[in-house]
Amino acid sequence: MRTSLTRSQINPIIQARLPLLNDYKISDYIPLASTITNLGLLALKGISSLYSSSPSYSHTWLNGASHLNILRSCLLLVPVIGNIAVYLYDKRELDRCKEGDEKLTLKAMQNSSDSVLDRLYAYSHLSNMDHTCSYYGRWVSEELEQKDLRLFLQDLFQLLQKEPHNPEALGAASIAIACIWEEERNQFLPLLQKAGYDSWEALATQAATLNPKNAAAQTNASFWLNDTPKSLSYCVNAVRLNPNSPWYWNNLKEALEQNNLQTTDIDGQSISITDCLVKAIELRPKRAQSWVALGDYSQPIPIAIFGELFTREQAYIRALNLDPDHADTWRKLGQLLRHKDMSYPLKIGGREIHHAYECHIQSVELDPDNELNWTKLLDSTRNNNSSLPFPSFQIGGKQINSQAELTVKALELHPNSHLLWNDLGITLFFFPQTVIVNQQTITSRHTCYAKSIELEPNNAVVWDNLGKAIWRSPQTVLIHGKPITSARECFAKAVSLDPKDAVFRNNLEKASSWAQNRYRALSETLSPFRTWMSRKTVNQ
Repeated sequence: MRTSLTRSQINPIIQARLPLLNDYKISDYIPLASTITNLGLLALKGISSLYSSSPSYSHTWLNGASHLNILRSCLLLVPVIGNIAVYLYDKRELDRCKEGDEKLTLKAMQNSSDSVLDRLYAYSHLSNMDHTCSYYGRWVSEELEQKDLRLFLQDLFQLLQKEPHNPEALGAASIAIACIWEEERNQFLPLLQKAGYDSWEALATQAATLNPKNAAAQTNASFWLNDTPKSLSYCVNAVRLNPNSPWYWNNLKEALEQNNLQTTDIDGQSISITDCLVKAIELRPKRAQSWVALGDYSQPIPIAIFGELFTREQAYIRALNLDPDHADTWRKLGQLLRHKDMSYPLKIGGREIHHAYECHIQSVELDPDNELNWTKLLDSTRNNNSSLPFPSFQIGGKQINSQAELTVKALELHPNSHLLWNDLGITLFFFPQTVIVNQQTITSRHTCYAKSIELEPNNAVVWDNLGKAIWRSPQTVLIHGKPITSARECFAKAVSLDPKDAVFRNNLEKASSWAQNRYRALSETLSPFRTWMSRKTVNQ
């Protein structure tokens, strides 16, 4: 049972600051000026010690000097060296103070779990910090069990039933519900309706309306409204209220992309997607996800940050140097490097990368449950030329010596992946062989494409692949028990699923003209026979 903290207990925790912060002076960083001011302060310190025994004497300067940090002042008597040392120390203490403030606030929220009002009070302070949503989400995912979160939400909704327009309760509920697993979110719909709201979007927008000065409430409303113009306006409000949060700038960038816009207006200033990316990185340069967002943006020219030009490739590399265990970033970098001439190795996270497929190996090792990582690894190792050797490597302690072995390994983990069955069909086209997949013997690529279509019947690419396989090597395949013998039928299905694809239409036209020419040739071949039969019938 956790002990409940009262507001009077939480407030000092949230407001806690290092005493040193109150002593910062601009003169401390200026040579000679710091020497003069600190000589004066040390003199006042000596005077204050003389009068400390007299309770009747009081002076503001002397009271302040009594709390003087003597070591700091003595260090500042040394020009330049003392200024540099104090600056570095102050910067470290400021960062530590900021981080400690966040942790103390989170601790207050956790320890006060028996009182929803106390936690709401802590939440109201946390929501005014620079990284509200991120830290609230981190608290939910790492520090607080999902079970405790559900109990917290139940308390919130009970409070909302009594006070449906409580700003703090609305703000906390709209963020907390976003941290619940999606499949569990529907369990709270009855409580949501009892509180008078018919959707999560309505809850979030009401929270944003009643908290017009709360940046967290604004950006959370944009999350629920997703890719609507209203979502963009909420993101703009969040940035306007708190321009020092990298999360809000990233959210604004995503809102612009979702609404197919390149710029928006904030207080008369035109803000582009590039501006959002640069601002997010400048505010938190050691946040890997901000660099990933820069890499994801398909800007044709390098972007200047901190006086240095960064390409998409360099952005991903910077992100991986900050967080080398992020599988998606490895995969994205591998895709960029696939068609690049790797004349020199890339140094990332203490390792050297010589080929694009090495990035995909890292993504598979880090996240083998993501089938997309496997498909991209297969793409990067597929030479489409039997004269080029397969780059042997190990995955999960198993040696992989061929494209087929790699595909089979992937299908062992993802037997219901239509993408991987299509990949196996492509592999068997370039390297015909018999393979065993989960105790099933596969002898032709036709079987692989048919299996892929059974798992996902609306993939136009696989229908086109099956059509080409039947075209080159006529064979009847069964798809859900229905026999498919015509390549033209497969091409027609591909065109019906994606009528704008020129390749699919061209294949269908070729198959149709081939069928017509074959029918015409057959008719010309049988024409004399038909004439003879007709004459014979007349004579009879």
